[in-house]
Amino acid sequence: MNTYSVIRSLYNDAMDAYVYRVYDEIMEKYRTGGRLLEIGCGTARLSKTHAEAFDAVDAFDNNQAIIDTAKADDVPKNVRLFTHDMRVGLNATYDMIIAPVDVFNHLENEFTFKRVIGMWMEALSDEGIMIFDVLKCAYLEALQGYEESFTHEGTTYQWHVRGGEAPCSVVHEVTREGEKGTHMERSYPGPYIATVLEPYAIIETIDLEERRIFVIKK
Repeated sequence: MNTYSVIRSLYNDAMDAYVYRVYDEIMEKYRTGGRLLEIGCGTARLSKTHAEAFDAVDAFDNNQAIIDTAKADDVPKNVRLFTHDMRVGLNATYDMIIAPVDVFNHLENEFTFKRVIGMWMEALSDEGIMIFDVLKCAYLEALQGYEESFTHEGTTYQWHVRGGEAPCSVVHEVTREGEKGTHMERSYPGPYIATVLEPYAIIETIDLEERRIFVIKK
């Protein structure tokens, strides 16, 4: 089972509110109008918040339980929520694409990382903008061995992070009332990320403690 299925009832509380606020500011700054795509949307907080600024919004996640949670709250009429694998393109063009809160860190290796970023860049309109972030290797290394137990609405969760098999990777394990979910995150050194982004124009880089946010265009 995927970790996000286990934590679906507390997803919004578990996500980093500060990072979402930074995304809010960036999206306001580079507001394009037209069509928005949110990759790995979770409960679609950003898509719902910024829907009024766009003609149409597509938001997908690969986890059906999380999409069901997103649909349970009010959804603006111009927002379409659906399940999809980010490794597979959509037959559509977008004016802004966002992949917030380490979405691309869930890709399994450097080849898929490069291919998927390139694929979604091709889905941008000529003046379109893509915004995404990548966790720093130092952060993932420091996270190894992290353990936490907490209670949310009467349910106890245990969270453990161990080192992954690949360099600069971790595996998250979350247990709730006998249910266990896992997911992997992997990142890459700055020089490799620079080579992946070399074909594109980097408009802005925002350096946070645990991640870098990139704003790029064709």
